[in-house]
Amino acid sequence: MTDAATPAVEVRPLSQTKDIRGWLRVPHAIYGDDPHWVAPLDFFERRRIDPRNPFFRFADAEFFVAYRDGRPVGRISAQVNRRHLEQHRDNTGHFGFFDVPDDGTVADALLDAARDWLAARGMTRMAGPFSLSVNEECGLLVEGFGKRAAVMVPQSAPWQSGLLERRGFSGIADLLEFHHDPEASLSSFQWATDRIAKQARVTVRRFDRARLDSELDLMLDIFNAGWRTNWGFVPLSRAEVDYGVGSLRPLFRDEFGAFVMVDGKEAGFSLVLPDINAVIKTFRGRLFPFNVLRLLAAFLFRRIRSSRLVLFGLRPEFQSGSPGGLSVIALWLAILRDFPKVCPQWNAPGGEKGIIYYVWVLKQNRPLVRLLTGFFGGPVKTYRVYAREM
Repeated sequence: MTDAATPAVEVRPLSQTKDIRGWLRVPHAIYGDDPHWVAPLDFFERRRIDPRNPFFRFADAEFFVAYRDGRPVGRISAQVNRRHLEQHRDNTGHFGFFDVPDDGTVADALLDAARDWLAARGMTRMAGPFSLSVNEECGLLVEGFGKRAAVMVPQSAPWQSGLLERRGFSGIADLLEFHHDPEASLSSFQWATDRIAKQARVTVRRFDRARLDSELDLMLDIFNAGWRTNWGFVPLSRAEVDYGVGSLRPLFRDEFGAFVMVDGKEAGFSLVLPDINAVIKTFRGRLFPFNVLRLLAAFLFRRIRSSRLVLFGLRPEFQSGSPGGLSVIALWLAILRDFPKVCPQWNAPGGEKGIIYYVWVLKQNRPLVRLLTGFFGGPVKTYRVYAREM
């Protein structure tokens, strides 16, 4: 709560270089004392809000920073995603980057700014956090605090859900995160390995880095076809993938991706990336001039201990029945088998022990949740997407 002696809150859109600096500093002010927080890299954060980001070819957005006594104390984005509106026709605008202190005045000022911006563009409903879309960071952490976040996963504080709920927001979807300890050896899944070996219809092949462009095109075709009927789906474009991957393309390795084949046809895929958050934790958001060399060395010498399943999909015709179930298991076994190649130092002495992150499993997808729980135990974290009528 504030009183007459508390300086007023001023909310400004990003219109000046100093405002961008404030935008980047907000997470440090809010989460800097949390030992589990990993500062996002300023270089990539600037790229996300850069007008050249392909996201802005089909979306409009504004980014707001709250100041108190001249210091940045909170931030939020507001965006109208035309692809979402075409797909769902729900007149919903989105908010994201909901990074606020435990202060209702700051949260209210930012939510009001986002609401007013969306309402001025004809939106009647407000949902989020999406930073910037459902294909990027989404949801607010509501269960599972006290563990380090994986790369490209939102980081939140325990009070932030309450600040939304007091403004009339309610949860519309829960997204679950599972952790797989690779020390649970392949022998634990021997029954699945034996069953797949008897099914000549189902096989697995790795990505071929020599023809990475065509492999990415195939992956996107499967993803957009397989996820079309899922909650919140918005098509993912090749331009978005290329922009996100950026300078990391030369570091891509065959074992990062796998296709499951049914009767010789690519039926599904998985894309796994090393989890750089353990490496960049000490960078404090700074990549240049020397931290970029440390990050490259971690990639080149394979010092990253954990990995994250970034994308996963099956064509619609393989999402049920025996081939579909075996295809999912075959991809998970491929991820597990390739983990020592992706993260060969996962269990080396010193440092945190490596794990595989499975993130954003829709809670209402009960068959998948049961399967993952059977394999890896219950979910470790829960992220919630909120909405309210405006």
